[in-house]
Amino acid sequence: MRETDGRKLKHDVLEALRIRAVQRIGQGESPEIVIKALGMNRRTIYKWIALYRERGIDALKATPLSVFITSS
Repeated sequence: MRETDGRKLKHDVLEALRIRAVQRIGQGESPEIVIKALGMNRRTIYKWIALYRERGIDALKATPLSVFITSS
C-alpha cells in the first residue's frame, strides 16, 4: 500500500486532514480504516490522536514555518 507523504501537502490541507482523521476516529471509526482511507502512515495517525488527546484541536493546526534570515 502506498502511503501519502504529508510533507508534500500544503499546510492548510494537512491541517484539515489531521482534524478530519481525528474526528472520524472520535466518532467511532476504526483508526485502521482511517489509515487505509487516507493512505497515511500508522505512526502518523496515532501521533495525531495523541496530540489531540493531550492538547486538543489546536495541537492539530498548522503552524507557520519560521523564516530564518542571516546577515551577510
